[in-house]
Amino acid sequence: NRIQFSRNGFGGSKNLKYWQGKLFYEDGGQISVVLSMGTKGIVLVSPAVTYDISTAGEIVYSKFDYNNVTYNKQIGTLWIMNADGTNNRQLTFNNF
Repeated sequence: NRIQFSRNGFGGSKNLKYWQGKLFYEDGGQISVVLSMGTKGIVLVSPAVTYDISTAGEIVYSKFDYNNVTYNKQIGTLWIMNADGTNNRQLTFNNF
């Protein structure tokens, strides 16, 4: 029951991070988590890129959608949420 999460070159999951028995990763403009090895990931948030997880289990990420070409005040802003995707809140704001 192996699942390949990353590949050399383009495509595949990136920014794999392990925290308290869970594997977090970024794929296709969303952040997902694998709760038990051998299962497909659950999407925590989308759109989202460039994230990190703290030792306390809070995830900070940038809200960005590569498919959206119109200006949006949330593009590039930083957000924070719990490792299970709850308590999602905005940290920074754009002024345009």
